[in-house]
Amino acid sequence: MRRHALRVNQMTYKVVNGMAVVTRDACLYRVCYNRIIRPRRQCNMRTLINLTATLLIVAGSAGTALAAGSSSTTDTNTYSSDATTQAFRDGEAAVEAQNWQQAIIHFQQAVDLDPGDADAFNMLAYSQRQNGDLANAFANYDKALAIDPDHEEAREYLGEAYLQAGDLDSAMEQLETLNSICWLGCQSYDELESAIATYKADNS
Repeated sequence: MRRHALRVNQMTYKVVNGMAVVTRDACLYRVCYNRIIRPRRQCNMRTLINLTATLLIVAGSAGTALAAGSSSTTDTNTYSSDATTQAFRDGEAAVEAQNWQQAIIHFQQAVDLDPGDADAFNMLAYSQRQNGDLANAFANYDKALAIDPDHEEAREYLGEAYLQAGDLDSAMEQLETLNSICWLGCQSYDELESAIATYKADNS
């Protein structure tokens, strides 16, 4: 199971000889990794643009620091503590086992430790939805999207939650939003589109 840590705007990098070097493929891990539920997220141009811009900012900051007299190699990670990462891993394991109550406990711990983690809020909401708690699921999808309005998976899952609640119009709104986010196409759009088509067929 992949460690859920690297993000487009929160990545691990090293400053080496005045250059910022991403220690892993941030695009792969933030946007193109496979969820344990099913394959998720395809890299799109927006992601690559954001990643490039972030690296340029980091490289500029690194160069300034070295010019001021710093000659050491620095390891910096801006994602959460090991405790937060472990809580997320435990949540993923619980989801894989379809133990929704345990998943909720672990993802709640993750968001308590890192209230800025859109992915943890998304998976907390997903687990709550699978456990039949739509009210709290909607609230936590909203929190995930307040942190990251372009979070493709949260948009998809929110749309599916609306379908579960019988609200086709709101699900369609999420599909339209995904269409604007994934302007080169993404799996979240395809899967929500498929879920909506199934819903329509079942309720025609």
